[in-house]
Amino acid sequence: MQRYLDETYGDSQYTLSVLHAYAQKASSSAHSVNLLKYKESKISSKRIIAQYTLPASDEGFKTFSRKFDDVTKAAVLDIYGKFSEFTTPILSLDKITELANVFQAQIPRYYEMISTLLNREQYSRLKRSHDSKLLWDHFILYTFCMLMRIRNNNNFSWWALINSASMYGSGANHLAVFFGFR
Repeated sequence: MQRYLDETYGDSQYTLSVLHAYAQKASSSAHSVNLLKYKESKISSKRIIAQYTLPASDEGFKTFSRKFDDVTKAAVLDIYGKFSEFTTPILSLDKITELANVFQAQIPRYYEMISTLLNREQYSRLKRSHDSKLLWDHFILYTFCMLMRIRNNNNFSWWALINSASMYGSGANHLAVFFGFR
């Protein structure tokens, strides 16, 4: 203790400053250790659920769902009762792009989550073009709609009708029909 007092020349302000610096260094070290443990530990289901639960009452989801249903319903009713060639899409590429942009703006957390799950960044680095981004946005939107249909088959019912018609028209029995997009 005497040595410490000799080093600080008995100055109480200097002593407090040294003690504060020491406490901050110890706290910083403890924080670094805790952060490292946190990063290396497995993510609990409780944390995942808390982060990514999307209630049906979520305003962003409700806004997007209404917009999505309005656009897809209009596309179906516009073509209903008319002859349509197989090469004419029920929902145009521009409309899909518009819906993907609305999805990204209204529910960005889920856009990022699905993007991460699909490992978009890995593939985007290989070919950085505007077309590639649009295709990824469409794919992420499709995946989101598919997951929401699995969760509740009342979600995106007009989109399901378009999807079923396209699968029926192509004569394919793919994933979309298998999951009950009717």
